[in-house]
Amino acid sequence: MRTLKNPTVSGRARKLTVLGLAGAALLPLSACGITPLADNYDKRESHDWPRGSEATKDGVAPGWIPAGATDVREVIRTTGAERILKYSGDASDLPAQCTALPSGAAPSPQPEKDDRRKADDFISEATLSADWWPAGQERKASHYCGKWWVSAANGTVYAFTPEMKTIARHLGKD
Repeated sequence: MRTLKNPTVSGRARKLTVLGLAGAALLPLSACGITPLADNYDKRESHDWPRGSEATKDGVAPGWIPAGATDVREVIRTTGAERILKYSGDASDLPAQCTALPSGAAPSPQPEKDDRRKADDFISEATLSADWWPAGQERKASHYCGKWWVSAANGTVYAFTPEMKTIARHLGKD
């Protein structure tokens, strides 16, 4: 009895087997955050402006930054909610919309009024970093400017908006 071989079918079957094995090998690695899948949740942009008036005119930086602020820098996660920002200036220049945290209170997420997300949907620690952002600065906030946590130290104003827990989980920072 003679067996007929179809080279097209066996070649196709071989390719499917190899692809299946490769996919199965990558699956456990993606769960550990080793593959570039986590990178899909960590897209960033950095912005630098010489003055506050330039930073606020395009709507990227928050509108509460004083026009006279200098050396404005911001890092944003375009795939989430987190932002870190700094400018040279004084916290006394914050507009009336910014409110002081109650004495001794730790900052907590403050979603916008029309936001369906709740404070529990956010983490309270920065996952973004920059050479100008001191570690733990977000926990030193003394004011809220909408969803922004704002603090000042040595002539520099720092501001932070927290990341959503769903994004932080994908980053391995929950």
